Amino acid sequence: MRRWFQDLEDAWGDDLHSEIEAFFDLGEDTLLVYYLLRGRGQQSGAEVALPAAAVVRTRDGLIVYLKAYTRREDAFRDLGLSETELEPIPR
Repeated sequence: MRRWFQDLEDAWGDDLHSEIEAFFDLGEDTLLVYYLLRGRGQQSGAEVALPAAAVVRTRDGLIVYLKAYTRREDAFRDLGLSETELEPIPR
């Protein structure tokens, strides 16, 4: 995780943030999270908005597993689900 965060900081500097779009309850303390990763390339100055997803498992209020996907459909494929099978948790 440290290496991953360092790589992100090297590429994006402090101008990288995520915006949560939706949560989906998968049961057993597991969520599918839709988020939008926004940033500006440190070298190019190009603005980027990447729709992404993550599967997150928690135990006792702590994240014990996280798998991030740069393509949301890959998350559904790994989960053996389709997007139409889930409803977002109201926020």
